[in-house]
Amino acid sequence: MSVTLATAATTGRGFYVSISRGQEENMILVVTKSRDIREAREVLETILVSDRADIPATTVRRQLEQQDHQPPTPPPAPVLQVRCQIPEWWSQLRRLVVEEYSQLEPQFRAQEQRQAERQQAIAIAEQRHDKAEEACRPYNKELSVAKNAVASADAAERSAKQHLADAGWRTRKQARADLAAATETTVEARAHLAEVTAEREPFQQATSAAYKELRRFKDSCGLRIIDSWTAIPERFANAQQRIEALDAWKDWATGKPITSEQTLDLIDALQPASKDVNREFHQSLANAVESWAETRGIHRQQPTIEIESHSFGIEL
Repeated sequence: MSVTLATAATTGRGFYVSISRGQEENMILVVTKSRDIREAREVLETILVSDRADIPATTVRRQLEQQDHQPPTPPPAPVLQVRCQIPEWWSQLRRLVVEEYSQLEPQFRAQEQRQAERQQAIAIAEQRHDKAEEACRPYNKELSVAKNAVASADAAERSAKQHLADAGWRTRKQARADLAAATETTVEARAHLAEVTAEREPFQQATSAAYKELRRFKDSCGLRIIDSWTAIPERFANAQQRIEALDAWKDWATGKPITSEQTLDLIDALQPASKDVNREFHQSLANAVESWAETRGIHRQQPTIEIESHSFGIEL
């Protein structure tokens, strides 16, 4: 007969050796803290699944290497504490704002596309105008020289005419010759001016056409006025901001972490616009956050205004 004393420290291998020695009978005595049979059964089950045999060093090293390559276990998620019950109308309010956002988005994208096309057209028109001016610039310089030459020739011709009128009988012949030379110079100067003007004309017309096209794109006030009347960008941005504010409010209500600055920003974002038909609901959400913030001493610092005081000679 073999008697085995089983405790929580008994290993599976030692337990097997002990209960296999009896030739006719094996008795197992389980050490427990109470007389509960369930506790004894738990001790035996623990023994059967335990194995404290010596493990080779190579096996231990391999196991440790595997542990090193395993990603670290992430810390447990913090337990969130609900700050506020989400009202039943919150989902409906968000759905209405999302619908407004969805309706405004294609209009906003179309307006962006129009503005981009207008800016591209202006850029192309500016390039054409710059190229036309660059091509016309040499002729402008030559035209200026030709005009100055005509002005000088006209002045010389007028001076020759006056000299002839004032000349006596001795100098009249020379005065007539000088006037003829001045007149010929004037004719040549005007002919050169006409030639330069004709050569410049195509380039001048191209410059004028490019300038008119540029002004037409820049002065396209109609589209800008319509865009300003509809205020699509402002309404679209406002709808997007309200969606983000509603989602942030839900995160706050469910207990997700939030900083003091984020709390104040959330209160500001939830403030409704004067024309918002659902402004009472937005204001109710903002009030809930603001009341919670006040109980925790979270408030925006008001800027201090220093006022310079003067005594004006008054002594107390």
